[in-house]
Amino acid sequence: MLLSAAALVTTLGGCAPLAREHQGDAAFRKALAAQLAWDETRAEQLYREVLGLGLDWSPVWNNLAVIAVHKHEYSAARKLLAQAVAANERDVVALTNYGVISYHLSDYREARRTLAEARALRRRLIDSMPSMGRTPWEEQHYTRATESLERTAKKYLAKIDRVEFSDAPEERLDLVADINDYRF
Repeated sequence: MLLSAAALVTTLGGCAPLAREHQGDAAFRKALAAQLAWDETRAEQLYREVLGLGLDWSPVWNNLAVIAVHKHEYSAARKLLAQAVAANERDVVALTNYGVISYHLSDYREARRTLAEARALRRRLIDSMPSMGRTPWEEQHYTRATESLERTAKKYLAKIDRVEFSDAPEERLDLVADINDYRF
C-alpha cells in the first residue's frame, strides 16, 4: 500500500520529538568529539545546534561553559553553568563547575554553598544506587568516575576556608585544569 505525502506526514508526525532527540544526540556526540580534538569553534557550533532544537541538556550548557573558560570569558561561563544546573539539578559535574567558577570570580559564599551541595548530591546519588543482590558495579563505577569531582570540591572548600580565615593573599588555582567537561 502506498501512502500519500499527507498521510506520510501524519504518520511520521508522531515521531518528530524522537527525531529531534536523535538529531540532538548526534550533534552532541559530534560536538564532544570536536571538543576533545580541540576544535572548540566547531564544538560550540554543534552544541548551539542542540540548543536550537529546543533541547535543554545540562551537558551541553556545561561544555559551552568549558569552552567559555578556555576563552577567558568567566562571567559568561558562570551564566552557562547556571543554565546547566537549572536544566538538571542532579548534574554533579555542572554543580561542581559552578562552584569552581564562583571561586574564581571571588564569590566565596556561593562557591562554598555550591561545592558543599555538589558533594552531598554525589553522596546521595551513590547511596541511592540499588544493588539488587548483585555486585555493586554501577555504584563502584560512578564512584570512580566522580572521584575527581570530589577531590576538586574538597580542594576548593579548603581554599575558601584559608581565604576567609586568614590574612594571607588568595592562592590562585588553575581554573582550566579544574573545570570538568562532561565525559561520563
